[in-house]
Amino acid sequence: MDAIRIGTAGWSYKDWEGIVYPARLKQHPAEYLARYFDVIEINTSFYGPIKPALGKLWSGKVAGVNPDFKFTAKLYRRSRTRPAARCSRRRLQRSRRPRKMSTR
Repeated sequence: MDAIRIGTAGWSYKDWEGIVYPARLKQHPAEYLARYFDVIEINTSFYGPIKPALGKLWSGKVAGVNPDFKFTAKLYRRSRTRPAARCSRRRLQRSRRPRKMSTR
């Protein structure tokens, strides 16, 4: 059975300090939030590809706190405007059209 995951969109916001997490947090914010949520959206992926070393660092921070924790990444902003993305979108729309079944 699929699970519904609840989490936050990002983790590093100045106005969250003292409200969402303690003002003088001694650990990485994702590590702290993983104690209460089971998913966080990575917002930085919107601005460009994530370096593997960063992904590994973030995964390591949350693994000890919540072994079932997942990250989800926001789609890169240019993926919607590049010709290859438009082509893929058209191809996807065509594939969703109803088709007649062959009688052969």
